[in-house]
Amino acid sequence: MIRTGLQSQLGVEATPRTESRFPKDGGFYVVTVGCDLTVADEANLPAAIAKLEAAMTAPTKQQAEDWLILLKAATAGGRKSEAESAIGLDLFSGVLSRYPADVARKTCEILGTQARDSTAWFPTLPEIVALADRLVSGRAAMLGALRNRQRVPIPEPQAYDPPKPKVQPMSVEIKPEPRPRDPAEKAAMVAKLREMAEKEDERKAADA
Repeated sequence: MIRTGLQSQLGVEATPRTESRFPKDGGFYVVTVGCDLTVADEANLPAAIAKLEAAMTAPTKQQAEDWLILLKAATAGGRKSEAESAIGLDLFSGVLSRYPADVARKTCEILGTQARDSTAWFPTLPEIVALADRLVSGRAAMLGALRNRQRVPIPEPQAYDPPKPKVQPMSVEIKPEPRPRDPAEKAAMVAKLREMAEKEDERKAADA
């Protein structure tokens, strides 16, 4: 019922993970050990958590005591003195108040209708706790999974942006264009070179 509402109304599909248990006295039972979630894009996680938390509401002390009185009436072992009954009622009702109201009631109903070898049987606290834990395990696993999912949001996928290669700026040396020579300057340079050549020829002639 709760799982159906989560999926149809709030966009959350809860898939419990279960394991089988085999008690020493025979038989077996199934217990929920975890829960996998499939969350739609439009899912309302806060509302889903609130729905599960509401389903975990404990019974009042009076409700728990009323169910225990019915359980005692259904089992001969619960017919004790008034003082013992008052102490036991307070103790057992405190234990049942740790569970959701419907789970506490169902626990008393199951234990009250179970066949026992002894007519003086009455459930012990460990027996009540074991059965209530088993009945609430699926609900508790869903609530835990939802709280964890809300606490650690899944990051949005990011587009891959490849690193861009670093481009070094090119160093371009601009050389100034050669200045055109003045004709007079050019003629003077030619004359100078010719004079130097003539002097070199005279020196060689003198040496000879």
